[in-house]
Amino acid sequence: TPETGYYVWVRSACSSTENSEWVGPIFAYTGYCPVTSTSQATWFSGINSSGAVTNLNYSSPTATTGTNGYQNLSATQKLANYAGSTANVTFALGGATAGISVWVDWNNDLVFDTTERVHTSSAYVGTTPHTGAVAVPAGTAVGEYRMRMVVNYNSTAPNDACVNLTRGDYIDMTF
Repeated sequence: TPETGYYVWVRSACSSTENSEWVGPIFAYTGYCPVTSTSQATWFSGINSSGAVTNLNYSSPTATTGTNGYQNLSATQKLANYAGSTANVTFALGGATAGISVWVDWNNDLVFDTTERVHTSSAYVGTTPHTGAVAVPAGTAVGEYRMRMVVNYNSTAPNDACVNLTRGDYIDMTF
């Protein structure tokens, strides 16, 4: 089942009658790296786009409590655009200044590679909304791709889509 954690035990079959001892449990997760934030005092208060086929319109006037700083909105929040085109995405923050980055898993391998970071702020973003361009690489096949956005109070340009934060917010959407 997608987005599910499993505990697995394994052993070797040395022969038809002899087996090794069980080893485990080993934890395996069937989805994107799970992330958390110990404080949601800085969060995405709005994410909107323009210039796309389907634009984003996300709003959260207060921090989302009870989510540990992560929301999977991939079923309801979608941004769609053509290969080789660009959309402008505007991010508004609640709380305090922070850095912003966006990844899109273009190869659908459940990993946000460093080469898949499509936007990052170069300085702390404050109360004035921050706009960045998100380009779809030419030749990208039509399909659905996981997009992860992070706001990190401790970094001007977050460089890891899978690190647990001490203050910030993660949102997954569909591109």
